[in-house]
Amino acid sequence: SQGHILNSCFMWRSAVDPLSRKPGGILIDSCGDGLTPSNITAGCQGLSLRYNNLLVLLPYQFAHLNQLIWLYLDHNSVHTVDALAFHGVRRLKELIVSSNKISLLHNNTFSAIPNLRNLDLAYNQLQSVHPGHFYGLRKLQNLHLRSNGLTKIFPQTFLECRSLEFLDLGYNRLRSLARTTFLGLFKLTELHLEHNQFSRMNFYIFPRLTSLQSLYLQWNRIRSMNIGVPWTWQKLQKLDLSGNEIQNLDPSVFRCMPNLQTLNLESNKLSTVPEEAVLLWTSLTTISLAGNSWDCSPAICPLMVWLRNVRDSKDVSMICSSPKSAQGERVVDAVKSYSCLERSGVLTTRGLVNLNSTQAIAYTFPSVVTDLTVGTGWRQSP
Repeated sequence: SQGHILNSCFMWRSAVDPLSRKPGGILIDSCGDGLTPSNITAGCQGLSLRYNNLLVLLPYQFAHLNQLIWLYLDHNSVHTVDALAFHGVRRLKELIVSSNKISLLHNNTFSAIPNLRNLDLAYNQLQSVHPGHFYGLRKLQNLHLRSNGLTKIFPQTFLECRSLEFLDLGYNRLRSLARTTFLGLFKLTELHLEHNQFSRMNFYIFPRLTSLQSLYLQWNRIRSMNIGVPWTWQKLQKLDLSGNEIQNLDPSVFRCMPNLQTLNLESNKLSTVPEEAVLLWTSLTTISLAGNSWDCSPAICPLMVWLRNVRDSKDVSMICSSPKSAQGERVVDAVKSYSCLERSGVLTTRGLVNLNSTQAIAYTFPSVVTDLTVGTGWRQSP
């Protein structure tokens, strides 16, 4: 009988779950029987069925456990979830169904658990998601959809998730996003879109994310970025664009991010950074630029001056790709002949870069006429 199987399973025990540290639960991990228990006390607040051989979640499967607060079903072989599978567990706040084989979700699958705070569907086989999937989840704070093979997210998919703070869409196959994809996510603070297939990134899709602090776009195929209609992203502090194919930086992108503190541009195809962009990095305290194709001509001087004042000698990992005479050299060494670093301490005022509330640096081109080509940047001293 099922009860006999459970009684003979060494992992069946009352415990505090090792990951969540929530008391009052029962662990039935690694039993491999493919069954769910029916003889657990109705007052049980948590149930872990990790690493079993569950294949299907049936209607009202957990309804007899109506006091459940957390339910862990990850690392099984679930391929079918009935639309009524979670009816009867209205108190549920955390549901982990990651690392299964779910390729289809019915509309309103989670509408019976409106108190849900954390939903983990990562490492499944979903190819698309749409608004019906998350209907009623107005208290949801964390949603994990990583590594599903997603190719499409329908407009307004997350409209009901008005309390969402964390959204992970990384490691999928997304190529584009609609302007209304993130409609309603006014509380979102962290968004993961890394390891997808974006080739262009128009930041016009993000202005509704007014609380966003961290945006991860690394390891896509992004070649260009633009902003569309100008707007200001006041709270964004961290932007990761590493591992893309960016050749040029559009200064207008950074104009909408006045409080950006951390910027990762490693492993792109940048050869230089426009002075206009450098002037807009008024709040940056951390920047990563290694692994690009730096052109060590005088045009790189404004960037090097900025790096020296902000990051001291941490730019040593930047290597020259051109001109040929400088290939393989550290950028900081190659530009010494231009005198831009030595002159950085005596530059005249043209632009103001705020480091923090109490410190600022002023820099511009040298005031010596022989060192200045108006409108084009730096030129080597004779």
